[in-house]
Amino acid sequence: MRISAFDSRGGAWYVFEWLPNYGCLVPNWTTAGAPVVVSGPCGKVTGGDYTWYAWPEGSDYELVNGGNTNLVLDMNVSTGRLQVWTANYGANQKWFVS
Repeated sequence: MRISAFDSRGGAWYVFEWLPNYGCLVPNWTTAGAPVVVSGPCGKVTGGDYTWYAWPEGSDYELVNGGNTNLVLDMNVSTGRLQVWTANYGANQKWFVS
């Protein structure tokens, strides 16, 4: 996976690109509960929903979606799948860089 950052609105927005097919990490819809998929290639994805803002939460980050900034990257604890959801600051919405 390749991560590229760019400055916008005074902060760092990121694009998560899956290298085998150059697809972007993007929600299927910009509503709570929408699954997150790899779509692309990134160069053909339009709109802001393929961008993510890394909001610091202690030593972790909350990834805010650019298509709907009320939604964050969330792991559904029942299914283990990625989705976007309204921020509730739970452990399933915190991400770290390794």
